[in-house]
Amino acid sequence: MPRPLRILIARHGETEWNLSRRFQGHLDSPLTERGHQQAQRLAARLANESIAAVFSSDLGRAMQTARPIADALGLELATSPLLREIDCGRWTGRAKDELAREDPRGIERYRITPSEHQMPGGESLADVQTRGLAFLREVQARELRRPIVIITHHIVVETMLAHALKRDLSQLWLSIPTGNCFLSELELTGDGLRALTVYDGAHLGEAAQPYFEGERVA
Repeated sequence: MPRPLRILIARHGETEWNLSRRFQGHLDSPLTERGHQQAQRLAARLANESIAAVFSSDLGRAMQTARPIADALGLELATSPLLREIDCGRWTGRAKDELAREDPRGIERYRITPSEHQMPGGESLADVQTRGLAFLREVQARELRRPIVIITHHIVVETMLAHALKRDLSQLWLSIPTGNCFLSELELTGDGLRALTVYDGAHLGEAAQPYFEGERVA
């Protein structure tokens, strides 16, 4: 049976498109100054951990967040497309407020029942969860003896946590306050994935707040 694998997972730092409430998907916008500060604080939080590897989505905002962590730990940064944010299809780059006028039913479905929503020309939450869990199986097969860090995106984190908390995707969004660079701790064993800590923001020096009140922008 594989050894238990401790996983420290976080969403990337705040970006310009987070502030303008745009769906980023597989495109990118740069980290804000606050986003860079969040990345540095997360790096300081993890600097004393005994980490085997640092993994990141291959999208720029995740790599910009992960590099300070890898540097602090003296490790190379490994990337994977399996950790990318949901493909938003034709919603990519679009502002939520614009889409609320053009496609109010689609936005409402994404906000209230996201598990039933397919991004137009893109992915569903189930698609993202499937590839996120496939990444964990790949890592588990390596039989690493120390914890790993994963820097990824909101929907990847939410769907992994849902699996670890034994929640169906129909129960998303998680009601636990979160934000950029909040840290969760998971354990992967031969029996499956379980959550040890969910959305810890203590290293950011601020109270946990949803990063987009009542709604989520990928």
